[in-house]
Amino acid sequence: MGAPADDWESGFRALTKFVELKGHAGPAGRVHAFGIDLGGWVARRRIAYWDGTLSAGEVDLLENLPSWTWGKPRRKSWRAALSALSDELAARPNLDLSSTLVIDGIDLVAWANAQRTAHQNGELTDTQILMLEALPAWTWDNDTVRWETGLSALETYLREHDTADVPRTARANGFDVGKWVFRCREEYRAGTLPPDRIAELTKLPGWRWGRESDTWIQGVSALEAYTTIHGTAAPRQSEIFDGFSLGQWVHHRRRDYKTGALTIEKIATLESLPGWDWDPFESRWERGFSVLTQFVARSGHARPPRSAVTGTYPLGEWVSTQRKHHHRGVLSAARAARLEQLPGWRWIGDEQHE
Repeated sequence: MGAPADDWESGFRALTKFVELKGHAGPAGRVHAFGIDLGGWVARRRIAYWDGTLSAGEVDLLENLPSWTWGKPRRKSWRAALSALSDELAARPNLDLSSTLVIDGIDLVAWANAQRTAHQNGELTDTQILMLEALPAWTWDNDTVRWETGLSALETYLREHDTADVPRTARANGFDVGKWVFRCREEYRAGTLPPDRIAELTKLPGWRWGRESDTWIQGVSALEAYTTIHGTAAPRQSEIFDGFSLGQWVHHRRRDYKTGALTIEKIATLESLPGWDWDPFESRWERGFSVLTQFVARSGHARPPRSAVTGTYPLGEWVSTQRKHHHRGVLSAARAARLEQLPGWRWIGDEQHE
């Protein structure tokens, strides 16, 4: 009995044998060879490529085969949207991503927001995450993007109606600004709306807050209960726990910490919870660096090939992303210095390690 059609090693081995026999890497869709449905395996690799789920290492291996093609570009696919967004950001570095932007039938703003939501929900692969993070000025902060979109819509409504007292059903710039205003007031009453946003809204003509309440105790209680159930104080940003917007509350506490708005007592309370992390994105970078140092210990150098995977972690892609960030000037000096201390580290990779 042949190997499963979706097994990478068996499929790629069969394809290389096909290349040796036929001189090209383009088996017809119904070709069965070397114990597998080779045509179907190739078709699924192409679909995975356009879906953005095929790793860079697998892409490189396939593209090095004679006559390999990815087939016709798939309009509105994940990779087509990524490419369109990359092109727009390269052409217009100050591109406003807070309003609708439709290119080739794809609403790139909605698509970008969907990726941020998918990331918060743990639905993106490591490969997709690294490809998105390689975009100029990419941010995972969906909250900031939504704020800017809502504020822009509210300012449009204000110009048209001379007041920021918006009914719940109001729309502006194609955006549900009434619902957005309602959520802002809810966050204000919950004590989760940042001071700079409070100031922005307060200065608008006709703005009303309604009643105020402090939910620090409610937030901590919800987080403690969540931790008891899940074993960690690291809910997703979209987490709603027992009717409470716990993920957003945690997100704002991290922001308060960065701006110095939390008291020592509150900091201590949060840090006492298992799994609490003030900067989960920093933790992800540290994970990549840790995997790289393990590679150095085994190999004696810090130049893993682009296709290198340690366990399930795409180490080669992580290294490539650090080089890109350094080239663009967005890698911190501290991180650059730590990488440069590793034996054999290079900022420019060769063809194998690029």
